[in-house]
Amino acid sequence: MTVNKPAQAPVNYSALCDGFLCLIVESITPCDAQHPYAMTTVVDDTDSRRHLTKWCGSADEARRLWWDMTSDNNSGCIDDLVKDDPAYPNGVARTCYFACKPRGADIGNPDYACNGGNIAPPRDTLMQMDTNNPDNW
Repeated sequence: MTVNKPAQAPVNYSALCDGFLCLIVESITPCDAQHPYAMTTVVDDTDSRRHLTKWCGSADEARRLWWDMTSDNNSGCIDDLVKDDPAYPNGVARTCYFACKPRGADIGNPDYACNGGNIAPPRDTLMQMDTNNPDNW
């Protein structure tokens, strides 16, 4: 008798770091099913300092922090940070959140985290809400 196991969704990976040296000293960690999104927080302060945090986040965190608070680009987060040469902090205090998942061949690749190696994830990996079904990302 053959027993077929249900197919498992591929594991997503996230950069994991906190602090000033985040881009230099970051590791890649697998995200579990309850926290499948690679999350990034960028905090710029009025003294032109930047603090980065990267972790695996839940669907609620992705929706609340990225979609509800940042994706409309009111604070310039996307225009300033989601590019090859992100803007340096200019003394304007702001907090930006990003949620991403890998696309295509990078799905399940343990050597790739969509939020790794840069200030913000590439634009094509940022989570988009399905407006016809807000519970579906």
